[in-house]
Amino acid sequence: MVPIATALEKAGCHTFFVATLEEALALARGAGGRAHPGPSPASAEGEEFAFEGHRIIPVLNSREQVARWKPVAARHVHAVSALHVDTGMGRLGLQPEDFAALMKESPATLEECRVGW
Repeated sequence: MVPIATALEKAGCHTFFVATLEEALALARGAGGRAHPGPSPASAEGEEFAFEGHRIIPVLNSREQVARWKPVAARHVHAVSALHVDTGMGRLGLQPEDFAALMKESPATLEECRVGW
């Protein structure tokens, strides 16, 4: 994975989405790019502390992950995230109705989580 990411980085790619936190850490150490762990299992409970420590950008897939990420983003100016909304494949991400309910309940969620992707 690291040699491929290194070659892609030389060609101009600086963002990599991976499946696990371990893969993101390997890329962050080995390829120097900004690795994005996501979707789940990468955002398991407690892993938000690794994200903040290594400046890895998590992909948030659920309301629970959003709730766990908010305090991290509040403490660290560099702690940005991506929000994954399921657009129809029905596998991972917030369902559109869950996203709408979240935005209605807490309109500042995107800002609070520093969603930037």
